[in-house]
Amino acid sequence: MAVGFQLNDWGSALRITILDQNSNAVNLSNALSNQIVFYKPDDTSFAVTASGVLTNGQMQYQFVSGDLNLVGTWRYQAVVTFSNAVYHSDDGNFKVSLNIY
Repeated sequence: MAVGFQLNDWGSALRITILDQNSNAVNLSNALSNQIVFYKPDDTSFAVTASGVLTNGQMQYQFVSGDLNLVGTWRYQAVVTFSNAVYHSDDGNFKVSLNIY
């Protein structure tokens, strides 16, 4: 688990790379939709549209106020839809920690 955030952080971003079946970065510029589904520690989930599409198959979401509202291990997966294909990222996870002040 390389990525971590603090409870109620906002403005921080999570970056995800989308790879095809040959482990090559997918060109996201022509995607119809770029979604990320987050699974909270209490097993609820919510989907967002990526707030940025970058080069080399990368997309990112910048958390807004209220997103990171539970402490624990979160899971996520990106879904990118094209007119002729749908790609899912590997599932990932990150930890949201309590603040000490």
